[in-house]
Amino acid sequence: MMRAARSVCACAAWLALAAGVALSADLADPVPGHPDHTYEDIVRLVTPDVVKGEYRHAGTLPDNIRAFSPLVPTALTPGRGEFDPPEAVAFRAGGKDRVLLLMNFALRTQYDETFAALSLIGFDAGPARLDIVNVSTGMDVFFLDPKVLDIGEGESAVLVQSQMQSGQTIYNNYALILPRNDVVERIAELWTANEMGCAGMHFFQPSFAAVSGTGRFGDIKVTMVEEQEGGASQEDCGDEPLPEPFRRETTVTYRWDESLSQYRPDSSAFDSLAR
Repeated sequence: MMRAARSVCACAAWLALAAGVALSADLADPVPGHPDHTYEDIVRLVTPDVVKGEYRHAGTLPDNIRAFSPLVPTALTPGRGEFDPPEAVAFRAGGKDRVLLLMNFALRTQYDETFAALSLIGFDAGPARLDIVNVSTGMDVFFLDPKVLDIGEGESAVLVQSQMQSGQTIYNNYALILPRNDVVERIAELWTANEMGCAGMHFFQPSFAAVSGTGRFGDIKVTMVEEQEGGASQEDCGDEPLPEPFRRETTVTYRWDESLSQYRPDSSAFDSLAR
């Protein structure tokens, strides 16, 4: 009975770790920070032939989408596909009002590709698409909570998570994004693998905070909690080794390097997170 109860609790926690925090919008909803414009207005900057559906929409992707980083697949075939209700977040970059629009596409090709188009939208003279990248490294892509970090007067960093599940493992990619000079730039990407084992979960939980720094942009402190659940017995694991429960925290601070015009971590502690 104890084993069954623990399994139920573990499964509930497992589902919570696998669930995204995204709140998607209807195409008729106003854009965050820009009530005079709707989601449809800015979605049409990405796919002008959008057709609204009851639960998903359809449209054709442009052919000038670049990969956000080397970790993002580049062999995708832009074309017509369906996409989930979009998300958008408003922020300041270079002292100007900007919006990032996130659209999760499922392209109907021979490879059944997924594609997450992240578009930088400006409003200086009406809505305009300034940049567009593919940020997908998983089946589900969404903004984190918090979505935006204030890294200085009129400057912001944005947080996006990709997630996919394979068997008893949930793979996560956390992307730290710097919109700068009207281009979507990469600060860092953190990979983790949350695993459900005989003794419970072995998981990682990050947190992100903007802190004051000496550079042009503020520092970004990332704390990663790694935990192995306990409470199991050798009987639960059979012939498998019974892992010892533990909890540890690792912190890395990303600082702006003016000579390189990019953020740099103060250590390599996150390099082997996903083993």
